[in-house]
Amino acid sequence: RLPTSLLLDALPLVRSLWDAWQQASLLGMLASRLPADQQLPVWSEALTVTQTIRDVKQQADVLGDLVPRLPTSLLLDALMITWELPDKWQQARVLGTLVPHLPADQQLPIWSEALATARALSDKWKRADVLGELALHLPADQQLLVWREAFAAARALLDEWRWARMLMTPHLPAPLLPEALAAARALTDVERRVRALKALALQMPTEQQLPVWREALAATRWPSNESQRAGLLELLAPQLPVQLLPELFATAQALRHKQSQTKLFRMLAPRLAGASPSYDPIAHLVRLLARNARPALLTDLVALLPWIAAVAIPSQLTEVSDAIIDVGRCWP
Repeated sequence: RLPTSLLLDALPLVRSLWDAWQQASLLGMLASRLPADQQLPVWSEALTVTQTIRDVKQQADVLGDLVPRLPTSLLLDALMITWELPDKWQQARVLGTLVPHLPADQQLPIWSEALATARALSDKWKRADVLGELALHLPADQQLLVWREAFAAARALLDEWRWARMLMTPHLPAPLLPEALAAARALTDVERRVRALKALALQMPTEQQLPVWREALAATRWPSNESQRAGLLELLAPQLPVQLLPELFATAQALRHKQSQTKLFRMLAPRLAGASPSYDPIAHLVRLLARNARPALLTDLVALLPWIAAVAIPSQLTEVSDAIIDVGRCWP
């Protein structure tokens, strides 16, 4: 963090910028770092500059970035600027960010206005997009209905890429998950299907996650392009349930591209280290990782220390450390 004196010195430099978008963004950044008693005028200045941004999307983006950090006393000013946005799509997007920060007794009429604006959008994707954004922030008792509207608009597009994006939205209501899961299974593009299945698996109740993860892992075998297959395995590796790690490990072993295979093994090392000490693939994994250059191998050994400590007796640990020192001495 810069000292307050330097932050204040930076203000004239920011004010001299000709680009209003950059100026407003940086004023917001500086305001959030100033002492609390010096922030208000800079926040107010950031809002004033935001009004001069000519590109409506940039203006909406800056507003959406400023709103969660604004002092309460400036929220109504931000609301007035939002109402003046000429693009109703951008206006509804900013309202979705702004309304949750307003006092509770002021939220309901503005939620109604934001939803009316979103529903009036003629572009189906924009309508689906903004309804999904609004649903994330709506009171819990209104979310499901709006999510169903967003799903209906996205499905009507007949555009699988955008439909898949909607299915990957976090925090979907629980009653909507079965419908979303069925839609994810029907995606024809393998990569989109794997990504959507992963996103939904993370939202499912714990006892229902494993079959969805298993489907996602099975789908990684479909691409004929090995590079794409490796990329999908890398996507799943960090969060795949431990019960499926042996299957992922076996799939990785079948890859012919050694660089992709090694990258996957390195990702798996810290996760496999927490497995049972008798877990056979780890011993094989160490031998495979030994093909790497020494700095990479040493990093991997650090990740595997929990497993090494669990399976080795003290004298073996000493031998390992002595071997590392000897190699380092002979080949620095």
